[in-house]
Amino acid sequence: MSTDELLRAQVELYHHCFAFVKSLAVNAATDLSIPDAIHRRGGAATLSDVAAETGILPTKLSSLRRLMRVLTTSGVFSVVDDAGGPVYKLTNVSRLLVGTGGRANLSPVVGAFVSPFLVAALFSMREWFTDERAAAMSPFEVANGRTIWETIAVGRSGEIFNAGMAADSRFTMDSLLREEYGGAVFGALRGLLIDVGGGHGAAASAITSAFPHVKCTVLDLPHVVAGAPAHDNVTFVAGDMFDYIPPADVVLLKWILHDWNDQDCVKILRQCKKAIPARDEGGKVIVIDMVVGSGESQGIVSTETEVLLDGFMMCMDGIEREEHEWRKIFVESGFTDYKITRCIEQGIHINTMASLNEQDELAMSTDELLQAQVELYHHCFAFVKSLALKAATELRIPDAIHRHGGAATLSDLAAETGIHLTKLSSLRRLMRVLTTSGVFSVVDDVAGAVYKLTRVSRLLVGAGGHANLSPVVGAFVSRSFVAALFSMHKGFTDERAAALSFYEVAHGSTIWETTAAGRSGEIFNAAMAADSRFTMDNLLREECGGSIFRAVKGSLVDVGGGHGAAASAIARAFPHIKCTVLDLPHVVAGAPAHDNVTFIAGDMFDYIPPADVVLLKWILHDWKDEDCVKILRRCKESIPARDAGGKVIIIDTVIGFGGSQGIVSKETEVLLDGFMMCVDGIEREELEWRKIFLEAGFTDYKITATMGIRPIIELCP
Repeated sequence: MSTDELLRAQVELYHHCFAFVKSLAVNAATDLSIPDAIHRRGGAATLSDVAAETGILPTKLSSLRRLMRVLTTSGVFSVVDDAGGPVYKLTNVSRLLVGTGGRANLSPVVGAFVSPFLVAALFSMREWFTDERAAAMSPFEVANGRTIWETIAVGRSGEIFNAGMAADSRFTMDSLLREEYGGAVFGALRGLLIDVGGGHGAAASAITSAFPHVKCTVLDLPHVVAGAPAHDNVTFVAGDMFDYIPPADVVLLKWILHDWNDQDCVKILRQCKKAIPARDEGGKVIVIDMVVGSGESQGIVSTETEVLLDGFMMCMDGIEREEHEWRKIFVESGFTDYKITRCIEQGIHINTMASLNEQDELAMSTDELLQAQVELYHHCFAFVKSLALKAATELRIPDAIHRHGGAATLSDLAAETGIHLTKLSSLRRLMRVLTTSGVFSVVDDVAGAVYKLTRVSRLLVGAGGHANLSPVVGAFVSRSFVAALFSMHKGFTDERAAALSFYEVAHGSTIWETTAAGRSGEIFNAAMAADSRFTMDNLLREECGGSIFRAVKGSLVDVGGGHGAAASAIARAFPHIKCTVLDLPHVVAGAPAHDNVTFIAGDMFDYIPPADVVLLKWILHDWKDEDCVKILRRCKESIPARDAGGKVIIIDTVIGFGGSQGIVSKETEVLLDGFMMCVDGIEREELEWRKIFLEAGFTDYKITATMGIRPIIELCP
């Protein structure tokens, strides 16, 4: 690939890596009731308004601004600049998260889906795919030691799950019953309907409210029924759908079958068949669920949402099915006929009506609400992108395809990676997530699907040498960082926690203490070295980067340069430069030997060795403004005057620099900034950089754009 292609591919790869920040940002906004805060302020609120309404501490306003930047860039909220600062407004997506939205309030669904237990499950995919014992369980059980159903049987987890399912049922059924297709299906019913797995009765209640002649019963497990609120005209029966379903004219299965594998679905449907009368007597099973790929005119957001939801369902051994997969289980269950009514836009099973909200500020048309629901789910399940990428990297799927000459079938991949043959169907679903999002490509062949590398997955090939960025995925997409972002509510509202980084709130130690020794340190240092090799090799090949470093005369010290990957690349490209790396003693102790690179153990806050040029690559974004000023003052002390060639070179993100950025680059910048909140770091806009430069005593700087997301900043004394 050309230098431009490599740097663009790096941006796309990092966009996938940090996709989980989207999900956790939506979760934090919901936890903090930010949509409600804006709604209570008449639909427009400043940062101070939001803080006052939500209990966010005044000291956290700058962090709140950054959280809102993630959410406005991705379309959850909108923002307009005002003389008094940014003013935030609801979009169609965030209107669905307003607590007073009544039956159109989907905030409980966010809490149920974006859950530490469920995200943790997808971190277990490598073990699930390759370990004989783990392969017999769900990823959820591998990660948590028990099934999803055992977890939600009692306690707070069950309350959150049931609230999410009830909110989804209200939202779904209110829409279906008001639309022509839904009204026709349910209005024609006679006699008794039993809602199997109907939870707390939200769907059944909606049906009896719309059609009082339909008598409704809910069948669910005893602990679920025990906690159900009273509903008029709805009877509850405690039982197990695998054992027995009470007789009824119609059985409803709403978002039930996707929880179960094919064999279990066949068992459930056979029990349904026993429960209903013959067809000519009105016997029927109504299934409300997703049919993947059923909409020919779907956009990318809808298509991705379907496959991300299917990737999510793998964590509990569930599945979102294509029509031929549905047909197979229907026939196996003994049903000879079925009809699919495409009553839901974009393949997603939820619809609603504008009349659900009486407030003008929240009112939307049916089409708008449909599209908003798709976009909300796309945000909720964005973490699946990151975790699927991590699984592919850990399973070495890019290497497997590369070893097969750049094209491999599922069987080829399984043979190369040690994936159990029993997991081929799950591997196909993992690859569907990754091909839909552009990490791999796929072509249909007579022998089945054939997978190929894209420019993104070429960066994950181990034999890629200096272009191998797989260690970066391993370091960034980690349980510890995800756990840190689940601590945002506490970090924003708790006085003691507010003085710590989110990482420290979650783990009791800073990121630097965690990576000082052991496996965590090895993973972190390997990632930084991989990023440095890739970034420097490409920047030095670019005309702008090459000219900047070629002009260096004498010596360069790479501050926080880790294992010397950046310094080595510079020394190799420009042998006249004498390169030194300054880093902490435990980092330097583990550094491999490099020709023409000297290592010095020390602390950049105390002392930086004299040099003509100081390099700070991806260092200052780790630190708060006051710490950056301290570091830059040390840099200024170590370099000669400007006319003697003294200079500080900074390679770091400048958010919004370069007016022609595409959405992927813009999103990657702000997602990276959201990620950096974990460690109390920050990705800065130019005005924020200027402020710390001036405070540190520098009077002049120049920013040179590159094809990646990190321009080169030259800072002169």
